[in-house]
Amino acid sequence: MPKRKFKKVRKTKRGTPLKYVRGSKNPSASEAEIMRTRRLYREGKLTPAMMDAISEVRKNSGNKKKKRKKKSKS
Repeated sequence: MPKRKFKKVRKTKRGTPLKYVRGSKNPSASEAEIMRTRRLYREGKLTPAMMDAISEVRKNSGNKKKKRKKKSKS
């Protein structure tokens, strides 16, 4: 069976595709989390509880804090 070929994409210095870290509040922390998760997955040490925690972190990494509007005096 022939080896799968993937399209070349732009990557960071550590080798993570730029689209994976784009839009996060702290791109270097997001990249470190991706690398850590990749290593654990390859070693077979990733538990379902860890997966849930990782998805929660990823969900919140792109959320910006919303500013409250001040009530106008009428």
